[in-house]
Formats: sequence, C-alpha cells, structure tokens
Amino acid sequence: MELSEQHPLIGRTVTFQTDLTSFGTGQVIALDLATERVRVIDADGQRWNGNMDQIEIEGTDDLTEGKA
Repeated sequence: MELSEQHPLIGRTVTFQTDLTSFGTGQVIALDLATERVRVIDADGQRWNGNMDQIEIEGTDDLTEGKA
C-alpha cells in the first residue's frame, strides 16, 4: 500500500464498514490511489484495510471526497 502523506484523506477521521451492518471509526493512515484501498487505525490501535467506497468521511456524506 502506497503511503501518501500529502493526500487530504491522511489523518482524516472516517467511519468504515466492517460488514453488512457493522461500522467502526478511525483515522486514515495510508491509501493506495491506484487500487482505491485505504488503511485505517481506530482508537484501540486496531487496523482495518478496505476499499474507499466503504468509508465515510466524518462531517460529510460524500464518500469520494479526497479522491484524486
């Protein structure tokens, strides 16, 4: 996974979908724009990897905000 420290999503708080009806909250720590995959870390230090379409940026309804 490519770390892009200057991308606007890095450090943003997001809600991420862990399964059909479950969600978590954490901060984006890495992303790969080529594959549209993100890595998120939650308050407990647990990491989650998933697709950008499985996250929602806190404070917005636009799931694609921050995509290049």
